[in-house]
Amino acid sequence: MTITICGSMNFLGEMRKVKAELESFGHIVYIPEPEEAGSKDNGGDYWGRYKMSRSEVKKKYNYIKKHKDLIDIADAILVINEDKNGIKHYVGANTFLEAGYAYYMNKKIYFKNPLPLQGYLTDELEAMDIVVLDGDFSKI
Repeated sequence: MTITICGSMNFLGEMRKVKAELESFGHIVYIPEPEEAGSKDNGGDYWGRYKMSRSEVKKKYNYIKKHKDLIDIADAILVINEDKNGIKHYVGANTFLEAGYAYYMNKKIYFKNPLPLQGYLTDELEAMDIVVLDGDFSKI
């Protein structure tokens, strides 16, 4: 199966680990890999390495459309939803947008962890027939 991993860029280190695990099961896996980001570490604020706002970075490097293209060629997406900003199993705006797009495109949607309790977001995610893996990637 071809899988595109989605999630907060602050989870990039975890995305790389999950990618390797899924590939060991024989899957083809894509993650956001901004070549212009420089360091391959996952410490600190991902966006802090840029000298412009997040929206400027996303426009300059066309990140939203690039990741949409990775969703287009995948059979499924896997959302890495770790704890962030005091929110358990956090899903940010772009990840929500990606999940909605995958749903619209009839892609299978997996979440690493249970759905977050984030107001209206939770209701919308529950309506997308998401499969929660509870960290067990062999369920894919």
